[in-house]
Amino acid sequence: SIIMLFTFIRVFDIPLITALLAFPLIYAYTTRSVTGGLASFFSIVITEVFALALVMFLARFFYVKIAVGGGSIWRSVMRIIYMLIWILPTLGIYIVMNFASDIVEIVLKSVEIPSSLAFLLALTYPFAFGFLIFYATFTQIENLSILALSFTSIIGYVALMFYAIRWMRLIIVKLSFSQFINRIHDVGEVSIKICSSWLGLVKKDLRVASRSPAYASVFTLPSIQMIVVVLTLSGGKIAELGLPYVLGVIATASLLTLLIPPTLFSVEVVASAYTRSLPISRRTLVGSKAILTTLIYITSLIVLLVITLILDVMNILLPALGAIQIPAVSAASIVELLILARKPLGQVLVAANLYTRISNLILVIIPGITVAILPIVATIIAFILTQQLIIPVFLLTTLLEFILALCCLFSMKN
Repeated sequence: SIIMLFTFIRVFDIPLITALLAFPLIYAYTTRSVTGGLASFFSIVITEVFALALVMFLARFFYVKIAVGGGSIWRSVMRIIYMLIWILPTLGIYIVMNFASDIVEIVLKSVEIPSSLAFLLALTYPFAFGFLIFYATFTQIENLSILALSFTSIIGYVALMFYAIRWMRLIIVKLSFSQFINRIHDVGEVSIKICSSWLGLVKKDLRVASRSPAYASVFTLPSIQMIVVVLTLSGGKIAELGLPYVLGVIATASLLTLLIPPTLFSVEVVASAYTRSLPISRRTLVGSKAILTTLIYITSLIVLLVITLILDVMNILLPALGAIQIPAVSAASIVELLILARKPLGQVLVAANLYTRISNLILVIIPGITVAILPIVATIIAFILTQQLIIPVFLLTTLLEFILALCCLFSMKN
């Protein structure tokens, strides 16, 4: 069971070790306090155990209760909640990076807290560990009651940590020896609706995404980027943005969208034996993935439009130029998928091997990025030479790329 537990931890070893060593060392160096660094190390150990237990609990609940079975309303709602849980850390990192100065100012203003609230925080995770690190760093103790409450609560959290470790070990043992028995029940009526092959592939990808939060989170990257842009530049700043910054926002959204086609195609690789057995041509496969990628980009533009209308910070350049960029994004996704489709399905890059075969992924993404960025570069050149030809140059370049990509797609041999 210990071997199984460490095998599970091995999945997260790099971020765990980085957090466990980097922060305490940096904290001890900046504060010149060895005891403060040790206290932060102790706090991070407990936090990481809680994080691993939470990951295991959410994963077990998802695959036992939600991922299996039909498409009931309850399961659909829970899948959406899991997708939000998966993408919230990404959105939080963006917000922290963009609002770092504001967050520091808020923290500095809230240093002086009422004594009653301080007693409550001393019992609450993670504030109890914050008091511990504070008292370990600055050894002058002014309030022994808060320190005593902090130590008392930490003893309880340490006991909870040992229980979490024991629980994770038991769960991993049960999973390893298949002691979780799936419930067997009669399958109800199966409804089969006939539709075109490309539409069926699009629906299939959306249903696969609804059963995998990690897979669905990739779809939301362009929308998250649009949300962050609006939140970062709220308060009337968006309306004052110039053309270069707007093109930069559109370029970033395009680049994030172009990470999706390799992921979509890798799903077919995992089930390549099943995919090859269907009467589906490579042209249809590439076309369906390109359509879904384009729809994801359009969704990000709709999110941008809705948020700017709600916050009343509309800048007509963002949705207008973003809409003109749609043919270029579609052409770039077709280019990426055509590169992937040249190889047999069994040899195409799989999503699980992105980190071990990153060079192959770069060779696929760079041509797509070039196609997507070319209209933006042409528009910037037109902006430098004459501002009257900005929209025609942008529109003609994106349409020309889209037409050429369609010609390559329809000339593709099945």
